[in-house]
This record gives sequence, C-alpha cells and structure tokens, in this order.
Amino acid sequence: MKLTKSALIILCACAGPLTAQSYLSGTVYRADGKTPVQADIVLTSIDGQAGWNELQAVKASPDGTFSLTVEKPGTYRLWVCMPDHFAKSVPLVVKENERISFELTAAPYFWKDSIDAVEVVGSWNEYAANRAEPMHRRADGTFIYSRPVSEDTVGYQLKGLLAMGSRPVNGTQADYFEYDGHGTYRSMLHVRGDSVHIVFDPARLFRVAADADVPKITFDAEHRNLEELFALTLARNENILATVRAYDKYVQEHGDPQGFSFRDSSYIATLEETIQRSKDEAVRQMAAVNLLNQVVNIEDKRRETVVEMMEVIPPDSPWLALERGQPVMMIAMLAPEEKSEGYLKKVLESNPEKSVRGQVVAHYVNRYAKNDAEKFQHYYEILKNEYADLPSARFTLMRHNPERVIQPGKPVPDFEVGLMDSEEKVSRQSLLGKTYLMDFWAVWCGPCVAEMPSLHTAYEKFKDKGLIILSLSFDQKPEDVHKFRAEKWPMPWLHTFIEGGGNSELAKRFEVFGIPKPILVGPDGTILALEGELRGQALEKTLAKYLGDVSEK
Repeated sequence: MKLTKSALIILCACAGPLTAQSYLSGTVYRADGKTPVQADIVLTSIDGQAGWNELQAVKASPDGTFSLTVEKPGTYRLWVCMPDHFAKSVPLVVKENERISFELTAAPYFWKDSIDAVEVVGSWNEYAANRAEPMHRRADGTFIYSRPVSEDTVGYQLKGLLAMGSRPVNGTQADYFEYDGHGTYRSMLHVRGDSVHIVFDPARLFRVAADADVPKITFDAEHRNLEELFALTLARNENILATVRAYDKYVQEHGDPQGFSFRDSSYIATLEETIQRSKDEAVRQMAAVNLLNQVVNIEDKRRETVVEMMEVIPPDSPWLALERGQPVMMIAMLAPEEKSEGYLKKVLESNPEKSVRGQVVAHYVNRYAKNDAEKFQHYYEILKNEYADLPSARFTLMRHNPERVIQPGKPVPDFEVGLMDSEEKVSRQSLLGKTYLMDFWAVWCGPCVAEMPSLHTAYEKFKDKGLIILSLSFDQKPEDVHKFRAEKWPMPWLHTFIEGGGNSELAKRFEVFGIPKPILVGPDGTILALEGELRGQALEKTLAKYLGDVSEK
C-alpha cells in the first residue's frame, strides 16, 4: 500500500515528537585479550554519593559487543563488569544525538601472593559477608566446603582472595556465573544429590603477566578526548592503591595508624599538569575536582589551590558530584568566606546533581546550628524535606534532630548484650550506679583505631574513679577483635560483638550512622556526653568533669 504525503504527516503526528537519543556501543575483552565468558554493561549517574544507581544495564553478546541508548545528554559512568575482573568505570560526557563507541580491555583482580585461608558465603545465608564460613584446606593446596542443600542450584562467593579489601568474589568452580548487581559475580553450581561440594583451586585463578597493559580503552576518532577522562580515573585508582599500600606499611611498622599521612606527589603533579595542558573543559574540571580532594595534602598552599580550582570548576559542573561531594566541602571549609559564599549559593541554585546541592544545604545546617536559630531551622527543613534520601543528609539530620534519642540529658535506651568470651551479660539495668563509656567501633575503622592511645590513657587514669568502658564491635567476626587485642592494643575493658554491625537493631536504637561513636552514661542512666567531647584530648577533660580530676601517674 502506498501512503500519501498527508497520511505520512498524520502518522508522524500520532506517534508524538521524536526524541534526540544518543547511542553507546563497544567491544569488551578480558585482560588476556579474549572474549569474556560473560560481561554486564551498566550505565549510572556520575554521582559518587548515589552508589550503584543503575540507570540502564545490558549484557554483552557472546562476541563481547554491546549497545545501549541514552535518552538525554549528560555526564555519566559506564561500568564494564565481568568475572575475575575489577568493574571498570568509564566516565562519559554524552551530547545530544551522537554515537560513541570504544574498545576496552579490563584489568583482572589482584590476588594475594599466598592464600592460606578462604571463607565462603552463598545463597544459603543470603551472601552475608558477616556470616562467611571457613573452607577446609586440603593437602594438595585446594579448599573445600560442603553442606546439605535442598535446592537444585546454589550460588556462592569467596572471601580472602584479594590482595586488597575483603569483598567476596566469584570462585574457580562454576557451571555458570550470575551478576550480583554491584559489579561482582556469583559462581553458580548445579546440585547433584542432597549436598553441595564447593572446591576452590588457587592454581586456577585467572592471571595475566604483571606487565600487561591493562586496563586500556580506545574511543572512536571523534571522541578521543574521553580517553583523557579514563586516564584520570586510572590515575585516581593508582593513588588509592598507593595510599592503601602506604597505610598498610605504616600500620605494620608502627602497630596502629596514629600519625599516618601520605602525599602522592606524582598524582598531584599529574592533576596540576592536566589542568594546565588540556583544552577539554570536562577533563580540566574532573582533574580540578580530584585535586580538591587531595588539597589536604598540599600543605603549603591549600587555600590558594582551592580558590584556583573554583575558577576551573563552574558552580553548575556535574563533576562536583565526584568523590561523594567532598570537593564542595573543601570549598566551604578552606576558601575565604567572601569567595565561597557566592560560589556555594550558585551551586545551590544551578548544579544539576542533587547530592552536590544537598552537601551545600548540609553545610549550612552545620554552620548555623549554634549561632543562628532562624537560618538553622530554614536549612534544616530544606534538608529534611528535599534531601533526606542522601547519606550525607541523613547523618546531618540525625546529628541535629531536636527529637533524637541519643543526646545529653536523655536516658540511654534499654539494651542487653553478651560479653565476648563470657557467659555474662550487661545491660542498662545492670550498669545503673556506674559511669560507663559505650564505644561503638571496629578494627577496620581508622578513626576508631586512632582513638586507642587516648582511650587507654583515660582508662588507666579514671578506672579507679569507677569508669567502665564497654566496646561494641561492628567487625565482621569476633576473631577480628581477638587478633587486634592480642597484636596491637590490649583494650583491658568490657567487649561485645554486635551481629550485623551498623545494620543491627542496636545500631538503629542508638542512632549509630558512623563510627567511632562514644557515649558517656551517668550512674542514673542519663547520657552525659557524646562524640566530639569524648575523643582525643577532649576525652580526659570530659571525664574529669563528671568523675573528678586525677593527678598524673
């Protein structure tokens, strides 16, 4: 049937307006250059505070190719994920009605040089990292874990394989893999019989030569500028690795992180050089935002650097959402007020990223909390009504909530916990008549460990005055606390392990949104002091206020 010109016009009108879409496509490879057994491509916002906020997701074809449509222009991250490899973030600036393509070779996991202990989580325990169980090491160097199951398919992940971090990853035995939605994979096994037997063989771990040129990316000729953004991402990752290595070395040599500092001069120089050299505004802004996040390590010209970066990054730049919005905080804290005020107001008015605007509102809430009740209430209501879904906003709202449960002058909530290595329990009721410090902490928490010298000194000075300390661990397993106390700090006071840590009912009841969180409770069960009054040098002054001064021993 032949349509007339009038009919075509009517059909187009009925279909609605055409949208200007952009298209992303590419081919992805394993670190050895081969096609991955599976790959998932995930589009997210650039927002570092939003987490893994999936906007779109597609699976690569068996030949490693993929394509997806972007509905509107903007700044994004494209994540390339595959088993045995780190999820790789590709920052993108997508303009209206354009086509972007690239080839990417991923980087494999960094395995431990020596794997002596392995733990397993699986579908039987909802992949809960804090409920991981040990695998049995066999004489041939392999590990095995067996358990009865009623399902015909189970999934699992292994802990203890990565050189850095404790995140569970896929194992070496799998009938197929299942993407977990957060950048890693589960090994899936078909069950034959009424038990599953999971075997891990370190010799089968995917490895490439140490000098392999991975990860690497090549964009089409019209978008080679995006390779600079990817290079900045790699430089940031190298900086993180260098910092972790330096931290681990420092703790190994000194026993704890107290006094640790690290300045990656080469990374800072790379960022400064990129800002001066690049002609691409997105590249310059991304480099400037990363430099703001390093500004605490630029001791000689912190304020000067912040002011210079404000000239590079316009207030409406989406790149301010990187690093969980911390660059905005650097501007608020370090820039001269006459410069920062106007800049922050423009950020609040024009920045497209909600998390960035929320950081500014949270800054004003904290700023006016003690010296301007009217402005405090104004910004508090904005934060509560418009930004309560942001992690940074939730913490600020909790901290300043006039109806919060945990604050001086209010009774400590009811609790009862079992002491570690003991059948004894302690509770609000059993501690009546005592002055005690509840200290929510974890061995993996750097600021918590940094409090150890002041805690030990204060305990020695005030224990004869009746001070009791109850440390409540948010670690993954009790053994972590035992090892820390045996090898680093003795912590000669009461200890309990909180199953579920920050997600536990006790954490919610005590409004623990971050650690360390110390709470001082008086003999009548009333909260006396919190947090800042109980950390560092302030701890002894606060204890002296309620327990009486003590002479130096």
